[in-house]
Amino acid sequence: MTLFSVQDLLHVVGAICLIWITVFLCWALYQIGKLVKQGNEVMAGARHKLAEVERIVTGVGQSISSIALGGKAIQSFLKNKKKKHRGED
Repeated sequence: MTLFSVQDLLHVVGAICLIWITVFLCWALYQIGKLVKQGNEVMAGARHKLAEVERIVTGVGQSISSIALGGKAIQSFLKNKKKKHRGED
């Protein structure tokens, strides 16, 4: 009398294979979740850096605008000064 028949051995091997497949799928889902989390962290960092760059560019643009306005004011002051100087001659 045998302890296991061939069919019993096949069921045991099938059960072991199903356990390993289940373990592999759980591991794969964990790795995919970890990858997605890292991707989200990278995107959040990129958004933060992009917001900083946008803030800097806006500040530089405003500085250039104020310099241009100052230049126009100086130019109009010099034109008026030149007109007054010519008018006095």
